[in-house]
Amino acid sequence: SAARFGMFINRKDLVESAARCLWNAVGDYLASPVTRRLLTRPLQGLVRVLNTTGCTDPDFQVHLNCLLLECLGDGQEWQKGVRQANDAFKSLKNTLHLPLWEYKTTFLA
Repeated sequence: SAARFGMFINRKDLVESAARCLWNAVGDYLASPVTRRLLTRPLQGLVRVLNTTGCTDPDFQVHLNCLLLECLGDGQEWQKGVRQANDAFKSLKNTLHLPLWEYKTTFLA
């Protein structure tokens, strides 16, 4: 909800701060596909807001998008993964697309 509020008042820094808090909090959940699947729903909302507002650190934005794509892959949510990759492509510079393409090709296979 902090990220949505940041988007509402057009404060990119608040959105990014909320995203970093989540990133720091989920470290223990990243080791297993089962626990990563639990992160899908909270990550989807956060990444949607982050991609809408933008991020001062585009590499962090790429990493967060890749984490969401990893979670979607763990849940075998292929169509959602393709849509998420397409949304990420729109919000990031072309030079940052390579890691996202790797996930998208997996989802399309």
